[in-house]
Amino acid sequence: MRKSVTKHYSKQRRGPICLWSNELVLGSRLTRLLAALYAPSCDGVDVLKESLRRCVLRVNNYSDDLSSFIIKGFPLKKFESRLKYRKYGLAEAYNYMRAQEFNLPIPKCYGYFEQSGLFGTVKANGALIEDLGGYETLDDQVQASPEQRLPILNKAIPIMAQLFKAGVNHIDMSPHNLMESSDGGRVVLIDWQYCSFVAAEEVKQLVYQAAQFLRYTDLSEGSSGWSAWLRALYEACSPSIEWELFSGNVARVQSMKRASIKDRLSLTLDLSG
Repeated sequence: MRKSVTKHYSKQRRGPICLWSNELVLGSRLTRLLAALYAPSCDGVDVLKESLRRCVLRVNNYSDDLSSFIIKGFPLKKFESRLKYRKYGLAEAYNYMRAQEFNLPIPKCYGYFEQSGLFGTVKANGALIEDLGGYETLDDQVQASPEQRLPILNKAIPIMAQLFKAGVNHIDMSPHNLMESSDGGRVVLIDWQYCSFVAAEEVKQLVYQAAQFLRYTDLSEGSSGWSAWLRALYEACSPSIEWELFSGNVARVQSMKRASIKDRLSLTLDLSG
């Protein structure tokens, strides 16, 4: 995975910080920022999210060419996490890179960084991503205009059709992770850490993502809005099963409890009719 990142990005190092990027220069300010994930209080930085597992920072006034960008960082405080660093920031950057190869609608990923720790471990890592300031999630739009719920949720359908045709299981497909620009000209899908890449046009992948998306809406199973949204997705994707089987499988999966990534990928569908 790291080899793939190195293949696509130039590597820079300053002390314990390594940056793979073709657009950002690892100068003194960026080095300080990437080293400060455990206490992100630098000037010119907005802390958008901070927890024990991750932090999301907006870097302001970076350069004349790039006014701002986002650091999605993972301060790996546990020794076990440091040994398994690939599943955190490296997975996020790698999946963005793969998604870009499919020309999927995603924020631009400027690169990947690591902070080295003791005994060859990775103390922190993360991805550097396009700032989507001014964008709104589809969920925010629904909350603001509930009478436009269905047209808003329909904005997800072209993206889900692209994922289906490319063979991408985003894992966390929801209105919270789809963001639209203020002018309505662009909708992008964020949060790629747990994404997986599967066979193209895999029906179970589409079923799961449809069910996952519907869980995060207030469209109740079998309602006219639920059926209308799902039918529009079905027609956009043209999966290789009949509508009744598709909608029945989505309803079944939607009613299930949240499953692990492994369970999601090994999902068995009822295709017998």
